[in-house]
Amino acid sequence: MEDHNIIPVTLFLVMGATISLMAYMAWKARAAGQETLRAAIAAGQHLDENTVRALAAKPSNTPEGDLRIGLQGVATGLGFIISAAFCNFVSFDEDFSTILAVIGIVVGMMGAGNLVSWKIRSNLPKSEG
Repeated sequence: MEDHNIIPVTLFLVMGATISLMAYMAWKARAAGQETLRAAIAAGQHLDENTVRALAAKPSNTPEGDLRIGLQGVATGLGFIISAAFCNFVSFDEDFSTILAVIGIVVGMMGAGNLVSWKIRSNLPKSEG
């Protein structure tokens, strides 16, 4: 393998490792909630429906979550676009830098969509309940 091929390989290995780690952490969090539910049932505690839902369900989407995901998406998109510019600058394969730029634009626009959702949802009146 030539020296300049190690950068794209490393990029995709890190992306794969990051996605795998995120999936593993989500699985562990869900397993911990189910284990708490099992332990409470085994101890004979009476659990109302709201408690079971809180332990078993994934958390609801909030405007703050939209802000966090939006900022992460925009930053990740910018990172891909900067990587594309760097790859083009050091004369890597032009097709590879184009692919990185397109990925950056798509991820960045998804992040921008979450930021718009955060802005719209944060201006809505709070519902009572």
